[in-house]
Amino acid sequence: MAGKVAAACMLRVCHGRVWVTQEGLAEDFWIEGGDALILQPGGLIVIEAAVASLIAIESLAADRALWMRSFGTVLPRLLPGKA
Repeated sequence: MAGKVAAACMLRVCHGRVWVTQEGLAEDFWIEGGDALILQPGGLIVIEAAVASLIAIESLAADRALWMRSFGTVLPRLLPGKA
């Protein structure tokens, strides 16, 4: 399959093995069942299965908001001079 994503997404390989190339990146990726890769927006993305595979492509928007809220509560404890 080939296409573009409008925003950064997470490609998860549920099972199988896929090859991924993204326009603008020098390297290609082999992703196996249980692994994930962030897809960058804008450029052409090509995904090919080496064997029968199941993939999921998920938006990062909700995950990013949750991560930022969680990180915001930890950050003050990590900065020097902050308790």
